[in-house]
Amino acid sequence: RFSVFGREARLFSHPDLIHEVLIEQPKNFRKSRGLQLAKALLGDGLLTSEGDFHKRQRRLSSPAFARGRLMKYAEEIVRISERHVGAYPVGVQVDANQLMMRLTLAIVNKTLFDADVSAEADTVAEALEVILNNMDRILNPFTEILNMLPLPATLRLREAQAKLDKIVYGIISDRRKNPGDRGDLLSIYMSASDDESGQGMVRANKTLSAQTQAHTGTMNDVQIRDECMT
Repeated sequence: RFSVFGREARLFSHPDLIHEVLIEQPKNFRKSRGLQLAKALLGDGLLTSEGDFHKRQRRLSSPAFARGRLMKYAEEIVRISERHVGAYPVGVQVDANQLMMRLTLAIVNKTLFDADVSAEADTVAEALEVILNNMDRILNPFTEILNMLPLPATLRLREAQAKLDKIVYGIISDRRKNPGDRGDLLSIYMSASDDESGQGMVRANKTLSAQTQAHTGTMNDVQIRDECMT
């Protein structure tokens, strides 16, 4: 037991206690304040959602992490990494951060979207850098107030998120025109069905709230965006 800025906190380190919190009594606990604030950026993805809605999304996402899929992702990651490393200049000082960012984006493009967004790599990298550099601000207890003010940092975050949203929604729109399983995560989200409701998940309606989706068994573009952004 310890105190954080005057608030009581407890650290569970014994496996039995962790199991009790995460498995036996999850409904008696909520995710951290920081993750709740992160919804402003990530929406209701698996990382931030809770309760029955989280359980439903986790169930729908589980096929994406089946052993066969993971093996395929691993093969793609190795192939892409070897290609990137092979293209690195020899005997020249390089920006490792930029190289790793581009490698990560290339892997995400293939395993998440099976799409080629190399033309927008710089835009994505710049937007992610703005977001990552402002994570402390995003998780700040006063972030809701800060987000209402036209501060330079707030405007930069809004612009960065808008750029990422435009790219992700564009990929989702293109995929709806050419559906099918391409072995990526987006294919899972686009074609998943809720076994408990028996309803398909492919809906283009952007107006349904997350809670409405949880009851109707639909996953709209906004929810797919949230999972992809997460």
